[in-house]
Amino acid sequence: MRDVGNNALYADTALRQAIEQGWLPGPTVIPSGPIIGATGGQFWPTPEMYKYHNMMFPEYIDANSPDEIVRAIRENMLFGARTIKLCVDCKPWGYSVDDIKLAIREAAKGGCKVEGHVQTPEGAQRAIDAGIYIIAHGNALTPEHHRQMAEKGIFLAGTDTPFTNYRGADAAFKQTVAKLKDAWEKKVPLTFSTDFDYWNERMKDQKTGEWLTRGDLSIAFIETWKAAGIPAADILRAMTINGYKAADVINERGPIKAGMYADLIAVSGDPLSNIDALRNVQFVMKNGMVFKKDGVMTPESFFHPGPVKTPSGRWTR
Repeated sequence: MRDVGNNALYADTALRQAIEQGWLPGPTVIPSGPIIGATGGQFWPTPEMYKYHNMMFPEYIDANSPDEIVRAIRENMLFGARTIKLCVDCKPWGYSVDDIKLAIREAAKGGCKVEGHVQTPEGAQRAIDAGIYIIAHGNALTPEHHRQMAEKGIFLAGTDTPFTNYRGADAAFKQTVAKLKDAWEKKVPLTFSTDFDYWNERMKDQKTGEWLTRGDLSIAFIETWKAAGIPAADILRAMTINGYKAADVINERGPIKAGMYADLIAVSGDPLSNIDALRNVQFVMKNGMVFKKDGVMTPESFFHPGPVKTPSGRWTR
């Protein structure tokens, strides 16, 4: 699971370390640390909020020059990031093609790929021209962008929000569906992705009145893919093999073959004929260890008191 942004003071890298050390169960986390962007990130704070109340950091790291971009990337990697996320065009003074290329080169030194948050067509084009690895959010992308991304093999994490009783509007949903469908038709490498910057009282099961789980809210994003007419096999590919490729761990996990980590799930039903079978996961294996069996978690398998594991003597990497 790639966790790429708004993670406060490296909560995402701390979570990765806790999972890897066996302190709590969880997926393989590929964290970015705070998003790196030009002054302001995605915020428009008042002077007081910005200068005296730490409104920006740790949600974003301001990096306005080549030296600051390099410093920010090195800090994130030092503190445990396994991928880097840039705010390409969150402000009119966003990053140039050369800025993005610099970020890609610097991140590669630490074995990290770069994702770009884009929200304008111009920013998307700069990210494509720079050869970025992943573009996040598909709303600003045009058919021409899709064509170029397919040609260059740039992944799209479109965060294709569904229209539900707790979020969205019909017109916006139709636009999202159309853009996702065009990207798929043009053979852009797609990876299944979500985005939650909202919470409200309607996010409850309409039958029981209980709060929807994070899993419920995440799997709901398949509704956009279904509406786009994308075959179940391609949805599964976006969730699995393309996800592992986008996370840059395809050489150690993903394919089911000897020498790879055993990451498997089992569901009730055939997801190739009914993709909604993914809503009922009965079995989970990660790294060859069973985490869930017959629909029930097996905590005795993964909890232990220690010791703390520090590979190569390092806490974070």
